[in-house]
Amino acid sequence: MRRSRPLQPPPAGWLALLLLALGLHGGLLWQWPAHAPARPPAPAVHARLLPPPLPAPVVAVVPPAAEPRPAVAKQAPPVHPPVEAPPAAAHAAAASAPEDGPELPVYRTVLPPALHWRYALQRGARGGHADLHWVPDGERYTLQLRSDEGVDRASRGEIGADGIAPLRYVDQPRGRGAQAANFRRDIGRVSYSGPSTTLPLPAGAQDRLSWPLQLAGVLAAEPARWAQPGRQIVMWIGGARADAEVWTFVVQEPEAVQGLDGAAVSALKLLREPLWRYDTRAEVWLDPGRDWAPVRLRWTHGEQVLELSRPVAIPR
Repeated sequence: MRRSRPLQPPPAGWLALLLLALGLHGGLLWQWPAHAPARPPAPAVHARLLPPPLPAPVVAVVPPAAEPRPAVAKQAPPVHPPVEAPPAAAHAAAASAPEDGPELPVYRTVLPPALHWRYALQRGARGGHADLHWVPDGERYTLQLRSDEGVDRASRGEIGADGIAPLRYVDQPRGRGAQAANFRRDIGRVSYSGPSTTLPLPAGAQDRLSWPLQLAGVLAAEPARWAQPGRQIVMWIGGARADAEVWTFVVQEPEAVQGLDGAAVSALKLLREPLWRYDTRAEVWLDPGRDWAPVRLRWTHGEQVLELSRPVAIPR
């Protein structure tokens, strides 16, 4: 095996040369920064103004089309019976219509001549007779209905360009005290003998007894205009107990009825439908051959029915 020789220190001359070279080199490095040319400063960097970013495009989101639904057949709305309302509230609402709403129409009239007819009366299961006595006298009139079944009503007033203009209406059912309505045309109000209430009095107003004769006058004045099915005649009609309503009469088709003294006639029917349960349903048949005088009348109030028919002339 070959043995390695121990390291020998370099000769002294070599060491001296090495130290001399390192010293010269260090001096050069120490002096270089002072004599080196200055580095030119870095040019200023200006920020470039960039345009604002464009807004992001708006993308409309279109919902998917709804699937068509199957067609559903429309059903007719149910027919409800007349609304049951407290009579006092219903009368107050109807009576306020002329003052709060539009003015009611007035009609040209030609009233029938004097008559005294006796009707067959049917009141529920009971029968009897009732006398209708109409007496026009120039600018005034009297009208009375009396029966042997307790119906006793009277109306008196004036006759003007618009027909009957009641001044006082009295209702006196059998076994009860008389009650009256006073038509105060000087102040445009209706007052009552019982209630302290007063109501506005519109033009053309009628009471619960005068309206059939007023309808006769309207038809006689302009039959070509009013004697057509579907035509409507509107009146404000007041009772004796602060019960005032606006009644709309609709002309119906003529009907064959028994007229004066048993003669068969084709009478024109007019119908007023009730506005609520237990309101009055009024029907009248007018004879064109007798100055449109009423040859049949029927009042229905709830379950109560009062009918006058088959009139007979009473000699004066």
